[in-house]
Amino acid sequence: MKKKLEEIRTELLLGRRISDIPLRVTFYGRVSTDEEKQLDSLSHQAAYFESKIRDCSNWAYIPGYIDEGITGTRADKRPQFLNMVRDARAGLFDLILTKEVSRFARDIVDCVQTVRDLLKYDVGVLIEDINLNTMEQDAEFRLSIMAIVAQEESRKNSERVKFGYRQTMKQGKRHGSTAPIGYLFREDNNGYSVDESRRSAVEYVFSEYAKGEKGMRTLSNELAAKGICGNTGKPFPPSTLQRMIKNPVYLGYIVNGKTHKPSYREDRRIRNPREDWHLHYDPERVPPLVSQTLWDAANRILAMRKSRMDGIDCSSKDACGDGRYAYSSRILCADHNCMYHRAVSRWTVDGKEQRREFWRCYVYKKYGRKGCSAPVLHRDELDGIMRELFSALIPLLKESCLPLSEALPKVLGGHDRSDASALEKELGALEQKKRKLLDGWLNGVLSDADYRSADKKLTARLSDLRQKTERARKEERPDSSAQVIKIMRQALENAELKSPEILDALVREFVDRIVIRRTEADPKSPYCMEIRLFETEKPIRLDLSLCLRRQSSAQGSATSRSATPCPTTASARR
Repeated sequence: MKKKLEEIRTELLLGRRISDIPLRVTFYGRVSTDEEKQLDSLSHQAAYFESKIRDCSNWAYIPGYIDEGITGTRADKRPQFLNMVRDARAGLFDLILTKEVSRFARDIVDCVQTVRDLLKYDVGVLIEDINLNTMEQDAEFRLSIMAIVAQEESRKNSERVKFGYRQTMKQGKRHGSTAPIGYLFREDNNGYSVDESRRSAVEYVFSEYAKGEKGMRTLSNELAAKGICGNTGKPFPPSTLQRMIKNPVYLGYIVNGKTHKPSYREDRRIRNPREDWHLHYDPERVPPLVSQTLWDAANRILAMRKSRMDGIDCSSKDACGDGRYAYSSRILCADHNCMYHRAVSRWTVDGKEQRREFWRCYVYKKYGRKGCSAPVLHRDELDGIMRELFSALIPLLKESCLPLSEALPKVLGGHDRSDASALEKELGALEQKKRKLLDGWLNGVLSDADYRSADKKLTARLSDLRQKTERARKEERPDSSAQVIKIMRQALENAELKSPEILDALVREFVDRIVIRRTEADPKSPYCMEIRLFETEKPIRLDLSLCLRRQSSAQGSATSRSATPCPTTASARR
């Protein structure tokens, strides 16, 4: 039986140790690299925690959560960590054991916020190296100090690595975890040797592209026809071949500094301009694969074709600033509080290329099914659900006592519009003030009492301001009543809603958010879909498995589905 947090705190205040209280206990472990030594350490951690939990007669063992070779600076980049938080919300355990603060999180915001969230679910964390139990009343104050130290350690380590990288770049040292296509790492001189199995592929790409008759996609398909593919067994992406053409390594250069990380807290890398790359010419360590003349010719073609695209909008936003696709930034995975991303699967049937669009959680995109079990949604299935929804709403609009021209403005408008940019500016100023407050307290300028009092007021103000900013963002939608009236009139004339353009326009104008949420009550149908329309208080809740099953049967035989190489919604639910 699950214990409430207050019950556990009461027993602790009465002098009982945490090991004396009957609890369901799990553990969390993480290493930041895939090195064999680190993974061996992780296996020892897992064995240690399992033994410790099982040896305590009052505790029930719950299998632990382990992230291998993943950074600790961002909680949203650790799939098992996110699964642990999700299971805590579902009430699967009462206490989490972890080795040290830096294993749990190296970012103070993530650390403190996660602890707060877990306490809301009546789940505590026991950090062994500092003997900190977050169920104790003063735990958050002590944890904040330790988390600040861990975060600063991460920042210093990042600076040391960057400094070392800059120094070795000046010396012409090779960097990178994988060798360029056509080369193999050579350890005796810190350079490269030629990969004869890929050498012909590099020469073919440069020579054919320099003729100016073929594009990257064509070259990728021709290489695949020759049996030359990427490490995944699939044809090279066009972007990979484009980077190959631009890479001076094929002329005999050691190339460093092509990208940089904007912050130690982020995993993303930003590409540096070509003029900022560090080039070290050393043909003995890097045998050239193409001539300077051929390299220049291929890059002239690339630059010419790129110039043709100048002025053409290739962004992921439409004219109104919304996502390029109707479902962009609208589908949310409630398990991980992150958006679904679009992808397209392609396959060949009888020599003809087939394609199918689908959407899946960002965590699933990064880590696969082990990271997120929320279903994959195909575009045709989503469209079918939306058609059913709007087909049910259209008769209500037809029967409305108000004319359409008067009814729609009342639905879309009728509220004061706030200045979201001004609120965001105030929000940024308050967040900066809170950081300065923390610095003042750490440097001894403020007493504990003054800090807690001021921090409490700032936190309350920030919470209120964030809510106002979020409302303002939703309210600052362009006044498009006339356009919507036109769209709805077209939809009323076409009751089947078969036009993809009309359906997309209706989704953009009326659908605020689609949330894919776990339903613990029904294990046979573990997920449901909540569709929230603009200006409505309660979402429309649908049994996701039932909706998708109905759409699947309406689309035809299952044979055509079986050819789809991407994960189907049915398999995703399993």
